[in-house]
Amino acid sequence: VDNSGSMSDEQANLVASFAGFVDTIENATMTDDFRVMVVDTDDYRAPGEGGYYQCNQEPGCCDMACAIYPYAICDGTPCSPTPPPPPVTCEDTLGAGKAENQYGFSCGLEPGRRYLDSSDDLSGLFSCIAQVGINGEGDERPMEAMMQAIGVETLPGGCNDGFVRDDAVLVVTVITDEEDNNSAGDPTSWRNAVLNAKLNNEAGIVVLGLIGDPEQPNPICGTLSGDTG
Repeated sequence: VDNSGSMSDEQANLVASFAGFVDTIENATMTDDFRVMVVDTDDYRAPGEGGYYQCNQEPGCCDMACAIYPYAICDGTPCSPTPPPPPVTCEDTLGAGKAENQYGFSCGLEPGRRYLDSSDDLSGLFSCIAQVGINGEGDERPMEAMMQAIGVETLPGGCNDGFVRDDAVLVVTVITDEEDNNSAGDPTSWRNAVLNAKLNNEAGIVVLGLIGDPEQPNPICGTLSGDTG
C-alpha cells in the first residue's frame, strides 16, 4: 500500500472494502484459511525518523517538523546533513509486514508475527495495519517492497518468516496512485521474484493492481474490449 502524501482516501476505501473482499474470497474459494500481510512503499515509518513534509513556506513549520523528525525532508530540504541510520527494527524495514499503526502503536498481532491469519479478527486488525499513513517517501518503491516482502524477508529469521506457504495461492495486490520509477530491477525481475516465491508455479499466483493513471486528469479505466458491464 502506497504511503505517500496523496493516499489518504485510497487507504480509507481499502479498509472500508476489506470485509466484503474477504467474504467474496471465502464464497468463491470455499476456504477460510488466510494469511494477510500489509506492506508500505518506503522504509521509514511515520511518525519516526523519516518522512516527507510540505509546509508551503509557512513560517516555523519546517523547524517544528525537523525538531520532531530529525531525518525528515521538509519542503525538499533534509532536516539533517547526515543520512538517517539504517533500519534496526522490522517496522523500519522495506518489505516488512506492518504490525503497528501509522502512529507507531501496536495493532495487537501475535508477538513475532507480522501478518494476520484466520484465527485473528481479520477486519478489526486489518483496519489498523492497512492505514499506513501518508508521510512516506514521495519516491515510492512498491515493486521493490513486494520483492523484499515475499523474498528475503520470508527466510528464517526474516521479518516475514512463515508468511508464504508452498500449498497456498499467493495473491499480490498493489495499491498506489503513482507509477513506480524508483524500485530496483525491472518488470522481468519483478515477475521472476513472484514466481520464485511460489517455486515457479504460475497457477498458484494472482496479481491485482489498483493503480491510478497519472497521465489522465481523472484516472478512470476505460471499458475493456468485450466488457458489457
